[in-house]
Amino acid sequence: MGKKGDSGKKKETSKAAKAPAKAGVPLAGLGAGACLVLALLAGWWLRPAPQKSYDDGGFLPQLPPRLLPQGCPKDPRNHSSEIVSIIIPYYKEEWFRMEITMRSILRHTNLDLLKEIIWVSDGNAPEGIFEEKLRSLHPKVQVFVNKENKGLIFTKMETAARARGSVLMFLEPHVVVAPHWLEPLLNRLAEEPKALVMPVIDLLTQDLKQYQKMPLNYWRFEWNLNLIATNPWRKEVDVSTPYPSPGTSGGIYAIRKDWWDHLEFFDPELIRWGGDHVEASHKVWRCGGRIELHPCARVGHWFRTEQDRPYEVPVPDVVKNYKRLAEVWLDGHLPSFYKVKPDAKTMQVGDLTSMQEARERLQCKDMDWYLKYVDVELAWEEKHICIPGAPKALGGCDSSQPAPMRS
Repeated sequence: MGKKGDSGKKKETSKAAKAPAKAGVPLAGLGAGACLVLALLAGWWLRPAPQKSYDDGGFLPQLPPRLLPQGCPKDPRNHSSEIVSIIIPYYKEEWFRMEITMRSILRHTNLDLLKEIIWVSDGNAPEGIFEEKLRSLHPKVQVFVNKENKGLIFTKMETAARARGSVLMFLEPHVVVAPHWLEPLLNRLAEEPKALVMPVIDLLTQDLKQYQKMPLNYWRFEWNLNLIATNPWRKEVDVSTPYPSPGTSGGIYAIRKDWWDHLEFFDPELIRWGGDHVEASHKVWRCGGRIELHPCARVGHWFRTEQDRPYEVPVPDVVKNYKRLAEVWLDGHLPSFYKVKPDAKTMQVGDLTSMQEARERLQCKDMDWYLKYVDVELAWEEKHICIPGAPKALGGCDSSQPAPMRS
């Protein structure tokens, strides 16, 4: 594992080599074959104890064959000294999905890398908290309970402040982590401390019984700040090294806690749900860091349909969040946002002074830099913005339907 463990092993092996002499059998008097046997026995006796295999009780779905790219190590080693706080907010979540999520973590994670697994009940009714069930699964599980629903954004902020690990790993309560999912993320953070690193997200069915491998892609935004996933290679590829992503989906990623604190996440005036991923994307990239996806880390995720979303947030509230973020981050490109979000123009979003001062304090780069070096596709789209369904004279498109994977 780490250097500390390696040095400890050398010291123990040295002591073992002296043991036969104390017993009256000088090593010099033994043949080469006997010395080899003794050395092998000493190595076997002093080997690190294997991590106890966790029996998932048949709960987990069968993973696809050849899930990882060919270049990924089959048994990756952790080369960082970080300790991880996993953070999982939940609201109106069914127990069977939470249990499968937890069992996959226990089955497929080196638990020595974890400081804690924090489940955060965000205003659930007593029958939906499941505190005793969660705590019974492992001693490292903690359950924080918000008596009232505070919203996903504030819940993440509050829990990150309380987390004790040096790395924050955000997960969702309806995932299945694949084997060796955590080590690649930690190793990359050791190389790039100011990165936000995501695993590749695969698909789970609603019952979490089927796991479908997805081709590699990345996350980016359109001018209305809608999140989309696109394939930068425009074909299926076999890549095993981390690659940049213009944005983050916001739900599943690893980031160093000191970097998180430095970036002052999130805007406290964002309403409940929607927009934190936009802020994270621009803050990380434009204030000194980078966002990446790691193909050797895979996590299956159930993507909720709109009717399955637990947070009942009116669309105008989400648009207000987007307007706050657009006003702070889009600079001279703000008219492009309003062209495709005209309903946001007259919305009142409150005072933006503190967020603008934070951007200045963090010495963040401007939107022109982001368009030139991070998301060149967004720069191209700005010259081709049109509104599906609107008259041509009012900026409408030639077609009433958006292009594939666009909104």
